[in-house]
Amino acid sequence: MVNDAGAASKLLDCGYFVQAAGLLRDLAEIGMLSLHFSNVPQDITLWRSLNGRKQACKFGPQALRKKPHLKDCSKLSYLDARFRLFSEYGAHPSTTSIVAHHDGVRFHIGPHFNEYLYVNTYRDLADLTWHVTDACGDAFHAIFRIAVADILPAETQRFSLAWKGIAPAKPEDMESRLGP
Repeated sequence: MVNDAGAASKLLDCGYFVQAAGLLRDLAEIGMLSLHFSNVPQDITLWRSLNGRKQACKFGPQALRKKPHLKDCSKLSYLDARFRLFSEYGAHPSTTSIVAHHDGVRFHIGPHFNEYLYVNTYRDLADLTWHVTDACGDAFHAIFRIAVADILPAETQRFSLAWKGIAPAKPEDMESRLGP
């Protein structure tokens, strides 16, 4: 997770938006897998014993969406929506990914700066990283039977305070800013 977030920020800073989105897709998948392990921690052993197609069939996003314990999970819904978005935008060639090469006037080949994509993708990265960290904390608790907050209280408090600084505004908050 740390490597994906760090690499995505480096790619964004260099103007590689599609490639950064591919890493955000990977982050969302890590979160989805963490949610599964938070419910069925014993599956980690099976997951580690599989690879390639067998691992993807048993633990890939398509399989995780069908797990009964994740069916109505709002955390999974959030992560799955991001997984699908960034799969379309950054993991596979698509008409959606073309937007990352166009600045409203012309197409760019190679890295370039697009302020709109830069700011919005960084926001997505921050938001997604917070949600994936939360899912990983759930998995940690299920596996080790201790909450991250119990062993790292100061760090957890800083994490929560930082989230309040980057969290997207709630719709009702936006309405109050738009006028009386």
